[in-house]
Amino acid sequence: MKVSIALAAYNGGAYLAEQLESFAAQTRLPDELVVVDDGSRDGTPDIVRAFAARAPFPVKLVENAENLGYAQNFGKALSLCSGDLLFMSDQDDVWFDRKIEIVADLASRNPGAACLMNDALLTDGELVPAGVSKLGQIRAAGLPDTAFVMGCCAALRRELLDILLPIPEKSPSHDNWLVEVADLFGLTHRCEEPLQYYRRHGANTSNFFVNETQKPSRLDRLSRNLRQLWRRARSSDSLAKEHGFHGALDARIAERREACEQLIGSDRLGEVESKVVRRRETLEARLAIRRRGFGARPLAIITLWRKGGYRASGGVPGVLKDLIVCGSAV
Repeated sequence: MKVSIALAAYNGGAYLAEQLESFAAQTRLPDELVVVDDGSRDGTPDIVRAFAARAPFPVKLVENAENLGYAQNFGKALSLCSGDLLFMSDQDDVWFDRKIEIVADLASRNPGAACLMNDALLTDGELVPAGVSKLGQIRAAGLPDTAFVMGCCAALRRELLDILLPIPEKSPSHDNWLVEVADLFGLTHRCEEPLQYYRRHGANTSNFFVNETQKPSRLDRLSRNLRQLWRRARSSDSLAKEHGFHGALDARIAERREACEQLIGSDRLGEVESKVVRRRETLEARLAIRRRGFGARPLAIITLWRKGGYRASGGVPGVLKDLIVCGSAV
């Protein structure tokens, strides 16, 4: 099994060298490292070149002429890899020395898993552990394990990437697209063992609340729900983004049906398609409700409720949101 690491870099000079050294310290070395720099202005490419000169494996550096943004930059890095199992890496974390060995072994023992994820220990900017892990924070917040979609903790098989690349242009992040589709396909294996540090230094791209270095209390969860409700009361962006995700997946399945059937079988693919269609219809109905006048919403909500549209849309909290949230076009 050939192993590649895809690293998307942008102004990563403060921490990148530590991450690169953790690759070189792996008990199972990668077969290649592909770094795509997205127009850094801090000498990041020089750090990569210096590492490449002494690395115990091939290192390929590509410098973008134009800034692509982190989602498309990751997509480009993955597309340039030649491995059978591809690890995604952020520029500011540090891997434990057995990460590749353990995940590659998991892949060998779980041939039906095309997306393998490991837990990560949260630290401060100086790599001082906070005593919590990412998966632990998700569970403490009362969220399902499927909320754990961090790309930097994921390794993907080539067969899945051949379907999912390129990442849709409107996708807000690479990890949501890649891992959430793997979940829908039933191809994700989540390992509870932390195999890396996840550094929180104040300038991280992700601000998801479970990335906080303290365990969320009941008050934290209540406060988060109220803030979320207030934010969504001014916009339907979250529903529109989810609708876009399902639309992009529907189009990708139609485009690469044969490869999808080879990966998960025609019966399972049919189930996925039916689920995607139902979800899109529900999202379209909810977005239409939010574009109505407040007085006209209750009847439409009751109709959607009777059809079971709120079973996967938060139940009563989903109804409350649809009663008060401002509408927006798809």
